[in-house]
Amino acid sequence: MAARIEEIKKIVARMDDPRFAVGLDAEELDARSGYAASAPGYDNTVNPLIEAEHPIVERLVGDVPAGRALDAACGTGRHAKHLSAKHETYGVDASPEMLAVARETAPDATFDTGDLEDLPFPDGHFDVVVCALALCHLADLTAGVAEIGRVARRGAKVVLTDPHPMNVAIISHLFVPTTDGGLGFVRNHRRLVGDYLRAFEAAGLRVVQCIEPPVPESGLTGGIGGRFLDEAMRQALEGMPQAIIWDLERT
Repeated sequence: MAARIEEIKKIVARMDDPRFAVGLDAEELDARSGYAASAPGYDNTVNPLIEAEHPIVERLVGDVPAGRALDAACGTGRHAKHLSAKHETYGVDASPEMLAVARETAPDATFDTGDLEDLPFPDGHFDVVVCALALCHLADLTAGVAEIGRVARRGAKVVLTDPHPMNVAIISHLFVPTTDGGLGFVRNHRRLVGDYLRAFEAAGLRVVQCIEPPVPESGLTGGIGGRFLDEAMRQALEGMPQAIIWDLERT
């Protein structure tokens, strides 16, 4: 604690130094506007959350037999890319700007604009569904999970990921650049583990396992955090969960 207090004193002492400015006055953006602003460089920046989450999701869906797959709220299509190597793959997102990148990332998948709370597919349409780092932006978790459960066939593999509740409590929101060169944020709504479990039960989703990967090294040394984190803070964050990954089955 004493070491961390000394580090905080150093941070406070240099807050007026422009080299450490982070733009603390941030405008709240809706998810569509926020991701539109970040789409061009989204895949070119260090993202510890994706680094922790992506390989686990790819492994979880890797043994699903060939069929029909959905990447819901697909963003730049990073999961659609590996899904389309085996499956007839569809991606849906509310941001045309992110979809433009997704079509380049995963040219073998089919993409369209759509709402995570009103997916444009019939009941039981998919053998595997992935929804990555998007439910956190919904004010109503239950509605989004219900739609995912609706479009998954019985026995389908469903993998849902979010920033870990502990991560949300510490880091809070997704920060993005604005078109005028400022800083904006897209709200990450705080969840309890029980909130997920109640939503899964209502949607007919059975929990196979819950995986909580820790903060990767890039989360301790890269991006804004790397400008401020000193040794005591790094030790405090080591081993803390970065993401929460739900491996589910549609019952």
